[in-house]
Amino acid sequence: MRKWFLILMMLALPAAGAAAQENEVVALPAVEPVAQVDVSSVVDYTTAPLREYYAWEGGEPVDEQAPRMSAEESERAETLLRDYQAGARPQQNVLDRMENVVVGVFTLSPGDYEGETLFTLLPVTPLTDEQILEVIDAFAQSGRTFDPDMLSYKNCMRGGGIEATRFFQEDERTRRSILRDLYIRQGLNAKTAYTPLVSDDGLGMASLDPDAYCGLEDFLFLPCCRMTDEELLSYLIYREGGDAAEYGKYTEYEKTLRAELMRVVGAPLVLTRLYESMGRMGDSNVSYGDERAYSVSFEAIDGTNYWGALDADTGEVLTANVWRESGLLYSDLHLDPFDEKWAEIAEDVVRAARGDGVAIASAESRGECWLNEAGYGVQVDVVMEDGGYYTVKIAYQNGAVYGGLNYESHAPNLERMYPDEMFAKDN
Repeated sequence: MRKWFLILMMLALPAAGAAAQENEVVALPAVEPVAQVDVSSVVDYTTAPLREYYAWEGGEPVDEQAPRMSAEESERAETLLRDYQAGARPQQNVLDRMENVVVGVFTLSPGDYEGETLFTLLPVTPLTDEQILEVIDAFAQSGRTFDPDMLSYKNCMRGGGIEATRFFQEDERTRRSILRDLYIRQGLNAKTAYTPLVSDDGLGMASLDPDAYCGLEDFLFLPCCRMTDEELLSYLIYREGGDAAEYGKYTEYEKTLRAELMRVVGAPLVLTRLYESMGRMGDSNVSYGDERAYSVSFEAIDGTNYWGALDADTGEVLTANVWRESGLLYSDLHLDPFDEKWAEIAEDVVRAARGDGVAIASAESRGECWLNEAGYGVQVDVVMEDGGYYTVKIAYQNGAVYGGLNYESHAPNLERMYPDEMFAKDN
């Protein structure tokens, strides 16, 4: 039967091809339409949309959120509740515990959390009798008798994974970004300080034991209503990890770095700032030391990404990067990576990008390199007379620069990059 089916298929091909050439409609087998998923743009400040993430069918939780006790744990909870009522008590109090939480029960304002008055955090690991007793005790302190069947995605999170409280909505993320600019650039401050305890004002954040929650370090409580500007401002100030002494200077740093990016990598004037931060350069690039670095990422109108880091003390650009999608398909082509044409291409790219007329001192191929989805190419290092150092990757398949180019204010420090002494003078 399979043989005759293949013959019939081959006989049918010329007829279909002729019909296509004459622009005739060829009837195709009916195919059931693909189900369309409607993407809702409705703003929702409730936990209801998260219900689908927390469908729990029993069994022991492993590494995903399951806001329940297991059947075995629930059975032990019944026995431990009777023990508690007979006078048994846990060794520690976990009600509203904020630091290094393994088991925690938190008091909520029912007006902020759709009627819920308590929220329970449980670890990914099986609960001990002591931990179950801690939960029972916390409920009792709040005037409630603990019942495992009351736990749900609305009042419990177990083991990490997707948080059970709602996510920031788009309008809140937009306002938070604007408020951050006002805070770090103009000194705008909140009228009231953020407090991590959720019962204080409806906002909260508990610090977790990461081993108990699959690596999750914090659990954020967000009320089931739109956060005000004041609430967002107090939260972002609490979470802001930058150097407060630098706030107010970011505008000048950004202005200087924009000019430097135009000078060393040919960045356009119109760039949208995406993210900025302060830090020590050596923490992100071992070729550098303790330079105080202001870094920022930009996006151009055509989608090209620019990133740079500025020495906050000297105003010198330390490193810069240009990245744009190559649009190349995979190629298994291999060519001579030391052909002189690759150095010539790299020099032309650097000259076109450089905006201050500094001459090129040398251009040297470092050999063949892997270009991810594009296959293979060659890396060329271009050194400028002022010590600036460019890395250019060129795709074999079309001789064009792959992705973009990288700039460093000096050559890589191999001794810092490879501290195993392979570059020591004695070797």
